[in-house]
Amino acid sequence: MQFVTTRYVAELKEILQLVQSHFGTVNMLTRSRPHLVQGAFDTMASRVLENFRDLNRDIEVWLKSVMTPLEAQVREHQKQLRRRVDSIERIHEATDTLESRIAELEDVLNGLDERSGRIEAYARRVVRPDGAGAEGEQLAVA
Repeated sequence: MQFVTTRYVAELKEILQLVQSHFGTVNMLTRSRPHLVQGAFDTMASRVLENFRDLNRDIEVWLKSVMTPLEAQVREHQKQLRRRVDSIERIHEATDTLESRIAELEDVLNGLDERSGRIEAYARRVVRPDGAGAEGEQLAVA
């Protein structure tokens, strides 16, 4: 949506033509009457001010109409970004939890490997017939 200023430019050109025509032809006649010159100047200046006030008002209305959808888009985008950040934080938390759980399971696995090694050693002692007496007592104690 574009803001078109052609109407205001045309009005300013019209005012400029009026000033040039008024002061160009009346210049000789009004030199002796400064109050007429002042009145004409005041009239032209007030028209220019009114033109700029209208332009300012219309620009503010246009800005509001343009900015409202943009602000809504920005708010929606911010909301999506917040959701993404929350998701990333949850992923990081899950990763930390998963890493600690993996460490725990590795400790359990190492313990099981150790126990498995001991069980295998006991099993070999039980199966081996040569030292059944002394080692059998140790097996029962352990």
